[in-house]
Amino acid sequence: MYNYLDKAVQFFLEDGTFYQEVRMGERAVQSKQWLPFKKTVEVEKKNNQLDRLIYHAVEDEGYLESMLLMIAGAMESAAVAPDAYGQFLNSIIGRPLALINMGWSLELGTPENTNHSTVNTNPPLRHLLRSSAGDKAADDKLYTFPLKMGDEHRAYDGLVGYFMTRDPKDQKPDDYLDLSTCYTYFGTKKKVLGSKLNLVKIDKTNYPLLDPFYIDPITTDAAGMENKHNEMLSQRTYGAIVDPFRPVHGYTSILPIEPLKIPEWTWQEALAKMTAFFHFGPLNVTKDVPDFKRDFLLTEETDIKKDKSTIPNGIRLPQMGTADWVWLQPYSLPPKENAQEKKEETCFMPLGIAGAETAAKLEEGPYTSVEGYLLLRQPLVRAD
Repeated sequence: MYNYLDKAVQFFLEDGTFYQEVRMGERAVQSKQWLPFKKTVEVEKKNNQLDRLIYHAVEDEGYLESMLLMIAGAMESAAVAPDAYGQFLNSIIGRPLALINMGWSLELGTPENTNHSTVNTNPPLRHLLRSSAGDKAADDKLYTFPLKMGDEHRAYDGLVGYFMTRDPKDQKPDDYLDLSTCYTYFGTKKKVLGSKLNLVKIDKTNYPLLDPFYIDPITTDAAGMENKHNEMLSQRTYGAIVDPFRPVHGYTSILPIEPLKIPEWTWQEALAKMTAFFHFGPLNVTKDVPDFKRDFLLTEETDIKKDKSTIPNGIRLPQMGTADWVWLQPYSLPPKENAQEKKEETCFMPLGIAGAETAAKLEEGPYTSVEGYLLLRQPLVRAD
């Protein structure tokens, strides 16, 4: 989720669970995992590649700045989000992007033609299939077809940028993408000094090449055909940042344009679970926030729409009339006596906003400086 309000990238898992936030300040700032929502249910570790991307964004602030340049450029030319997105809370503060894996392959519908002439028996200069040219044939004896992915001039295309996969011998289950180079149409004109993310403009000099293949349906059973398809897809796989609402289009010189799209039910279920919040502060308030109460601890299981989940009138901030917001206040708690690591625990508690006058008013001090998150509880205009 790209947040327009404070130049932040919020990372969610594929099921819509909030995972982590990275935002630009004087440097790249990384939140702790799951915060401000305290994780109460263990999640199987399946998001290692996402962790790698977050690590690069935090380790090198130029990396995050380059990524934001690319995303901002893509959003400027992106088509309007579908009407269905308007029913989700986070449509107010940002636009979702998806980190996906995609694969492309080129399958022949018929076997490669062979020369049956008894007059001209010279073999062709190139072959479509390696099996026809011989397993030891040089690459220049085979036809390959460039594949262009995405298009910067077509708003209906959803590609933001893509990463190449590492060489098979260098791949690991948790590290299979080369995150040092991103091929994109956006943000390449401005080079960020010191950035370890190289944004490369997509053009005909770096189009991936597809090797055609053919599966004989007579001599190959269903399992064999599926294995062959998967094998060919694995040779041309990419990690990509895409607009989940729009397909990525593949352009070749020999076939009609082919769209590759995320099924709608995947993003609908994830967006329904996503929370909408953004970092706010520091700011001064005339009245201190209440002490921490464990009964109001914010977790992923907290139903923030219910009034009993928040402390009413817990903080005085100017009311925003476009929606119903709550304030997420951080607290540092001392370590538990039975804890193995004696570290302070950071927790958040939702506070109801009492409302304050927008006009300047000199009240007696001392004032309190607070920093936290504004969380959208629900829009004022809704179906229910």
